[in-house]
Amino acid sequence: MKIFNLVFCILFVVSAALQYNDPDPYIWVPIYLFGAWLCYQAIIGKYHLKAYLVGIGIYVLYALYLLFDKTVGIKNMMQRILFKV
Repeated sequence: MKIFNLVFCILFVVSAALQYNDPDPYIWVPIYLFGAWLCYQAIIGKYHLKAYLVGIGIYVLYALYLLFDKTVGIKNMMQRILFKV
């Protein structure tokens, strides 16, 4: 399991580093770095249940926000499919 966490820790850090040219890196860099931190904590044998729950809660809320967003959400996607906009 430590190898799995090490691989994902590295992948999360690299993903965070690649967000420098994203239009909203202030959102994605903390998301990736939080995942990397959780993987690092698991490598050293520390598991913070509250941190996992807070992270899950924030990720679910952000996913719901994106799902119902007018520009990239499900409504816009369905309009593109149905009306070929």
